[in-house]
Order: sequence, then C-alpha cells, then structure tokens
Amino acid sequence: MYPNPENFSSRERQGENPLTSPYQGDDNVPHPPDKGGQGGSRIEKCWNICIISDLMAGLKNFFDEMFGMGDTHREPYRDYHQWLDSQDTAWLQRKSDEAETVFRKIGITFSVYGEEEASERLIPFDVVPRIISSREWSRLVRGIRQRVQAMNAFLYDVYHRQEIIRAGRIPAASIAENDAFLPQMFGVSPPGNVYTHVVGVDIVRTGENEFYVLEDNARTPSGV
Repeated sequence: MYPNPENFSSRERQGENPLTSPYQGDDNVPHPPDKGGQGGSRIEKCWNICIISDLMAGLKNFFDEMFGMGDTHREPYRDYHQWLDSQDTAWLQRKSDEAETVFRKIGITFSVYGEEEASERLIPFDVVPRIISSREWSRLVRGIRQRVQAMNAFLYDVYHRQEIIRAGRIPAASIAENDAFLPQMFGVSPPGNVYTHVVGVDIVRTGENEFYVLEDNARTPSGV
C-alpha cells in the first residue's frame, strides 16, 4: 500500500520525501550526482528507481497475516478468504468509509505526544480483520499477563524496597526525575498490589509463530 499524502506532516508536504533512503548518511555507497544538466537528471532518475526497487523488494519479506510467507491462505483465514474473494471491492471501500465517519462522530481518536502540531487522529481501523487462532491467542494471553504482572511488580518495588535500583539495573535518577513518579505513593500498597489496572499492549506480528511488543501503554490506552 502506498503512503497516503493526507497522512504526511506539513514538513513532508512541503517537499521533503517521507520515505527515507536506506543509503542515507552512508558514506560508503555512491551518491547520485547533483541536479544539473540533462545527463545528470537522467542518472538521478535511474538512481531513484533503484532506491524504490530496493524498498519494494524489502516489502516481500514482511509477514502477511492472510497468506503468511507463501501463496496460499493460512488456516485461520480459510473461511474468511473465501468470503472476501466473493465481495465487491467498491462495497468494501464504502463500508470502510462509513466506519471512519462513525469513528469521527463518536470521537474514537488519539493524540500523538510530543508533536506540537498534533491533532486528534483516528484509531487505525481495517475492515479486513486480523484473525488469531485459539492456540495463538492462548500464547498471547500468557505473555501479556506476564508483562502486566512484571509492570506491577516493578511499580511495587519502586515504591517500596527499590531492589531494582540497588541492583544497578536502573539509575535512581531515571525514577526520581520521571514526571510520573509520585513520592507520596512511597510505602503505599494498593489492593492486590495492582498499580496499573488497564494496559494497552501494542503487538506486531513478524512471523508464523513470532510476536513482538512495540510498547506498553499503562496510563490511559487509546480507545479505552
């Protein structure tokens, strides 16, 4: 899928390329000539085509939720794949547009922290679902539960014996100077030692049986 220009920042819309070259900043590879005469322009165009070809070739290594790394659909998508093939593409696009309209009316949005020009953005939504088998879900549940328990154990330690600081795993300044640290909570034990009750775990799938966590949202996860 090509990038949607509407999603580019104002800086990118002013002419800067939102796709960063994999060779940018590497002095060990040749660079295209400066813009100039006809010959230089032709070489530069060829160079850009090579860069785009490299980027597109890299996309082939991405895991496809429906087809995996092969040409046939994965088992969890068997029935859905048959249904999807029988649907009209224009109808699917209309349903996607309708869903986006509902999201805007209800306010299912989020803000990007650290961006001065950031406005409310829609929660990413796709009419084509990510189907997870029961076996995969059981594995994810175990991993997510373990992460949440670890986060609460960490917070309990921070507000009690601070063994993680004594062991040198985390500098004391990283805790004391953090805006979220509350000295008033020192020595407080909440019911069940649960400090964070709702956690949003951002997960990306990179293979048939491989998942990675991008980040843990332990404050107020978007969409709650």
